[in-house]
Amino acid sequence: MPTSVEQFPARLDDQAISTRKIFGLEHLRIQFAPPRWIETIGEESYLVNTISIRIIYYTYQIITANQYKWEPDMIELKPLKPEAFSAALDKARRYRLLNEPDEAESICLDILESTPDHQEALITLLLSLTDKFPQSGISPAFEQAQEIVPRLDNSYSKSYYLAVIFERRAKFHLNHGGLGAGTLAYHWFIKAMDAFSQALSEDDPKNQEAVLRWNSCARILNSRPDVKAEDTSGAEPLLDTYDTPH
Repeated sequence: MPTSVEQFPARLDDQAISTRKIFGLEHLRIQFAPPRWIETIGEESYLVNTISIRIIYYTYQIITANQYKWEPDMIELKPLKPEAFSAALDKARRYRLLNEPDEAESICLDILESTPDHQEALITLLLSLTDKFPQSGISPAFEQAQEIVPRLDNSYSKSYYLAVIFERRAKFHLNHGGLGAGTLAYHWFIKAMDAFSQALSEDDPKNQEAVLRWNSCARILNSRPDVKAEDTSGAEPLLDTYDTPH
C-alpha cells in the first residue's frame, strides 16, 4: 500500500502506458507530477478507490497535455564534405530544371549548414524557394526567399535577386487569377522593375542580365491590358490576399 503520493507513478506505470495508447499519446515522454490535491486522499480511500484515483490522475494528465515535458525524436543530419559542394550544387540546379525545388532546397541547406555564407548555395536556395510559388503558393516561401537577400555579399546581387522574387510573385498572381489578380500582378511587376533598375545602377555596364529581366516585365505589361494599375476613382481598393505590396 503506498504511503505517499510520490509512490503513485510507480504503482500506476502499466496503466500509464495503456492510457497513452488509448489517447494516441504514446509518443510523449511523460514526466509524472501528480497534482497536490491528490494528497488529500488518505490510505483508506486509496484502498477503496484505486480505480477512481487512476481515472482522476490520468484524466488530469491528458487534459493538461501541454504541461507534459517531452522530446521529439529528431534524426541527426549527416554533414556534407566541402569537396562535394560543387557537384552537389550541380545536382541542385538539375533538380530545379526537373521542377523539384524541395530537393534543390535540401542540397543548398546541406551546404549552408557548414558554410553559411556560401553565395552560390544562397542564390540557388533563393531561386528554389521562388520555384515553389506555383506549387505551394507564396507563403511561406516568399518570406523565406526575402530573408536570404541580406546575406548576399554585394549590392548588385541584393537588388537583382530581390527583383527576381518580386517578378516571380507578380507572375504567381497573374497565373493564379481571380478578382484583382491583374492589379496585384501590376504592382509587383513595377516593384520588380524598380529593383532591376537599381541593380543596373550598381553593376558593371557589361552585365545586362537586369536589362533582360526588366524588358521581360515591360513586355508583359505592354501586352496584357488586364495587368494595370488599380482604378481608385471610386471603387474601394483591392487588398492583396497575402500581404500588400511594400
